[in-house]
Amino acid sequence: MNQGLKWLVLLGFAGLMGWGMWGLPDRGDLDAPMNEKTTITGTPTPAAHYIEHAYKEAKTPNIVTVVLEALIPWVRSWWYLRQVSS
Repeated sequence: MNQGLKWLVLLGFAGLMGWGMWGLPDRGDLDAPMNEKTTITGTPTPAAHYIEHAYKEAKTPNIVTVVLEALIPWVRSWWYLRQVSS
């Protein structure tokens, strides 16, 4: 491909990304759908569930510990597969 076509594709993609971001809510908008406690179907959002039930399910009030605890099985399986394949 020639240089002009590469720039045209790049600018077209950047324009498409800019157009796609046009309707997104502002950062930190408390009324954004991701910050709601329930979805439009009336079910609780995953973030609200994890934050509200962190202590009951993981026995810790620290939400970071809950997230890390959820990632441990994934990391262990990745490490195991890495060891087996080499």
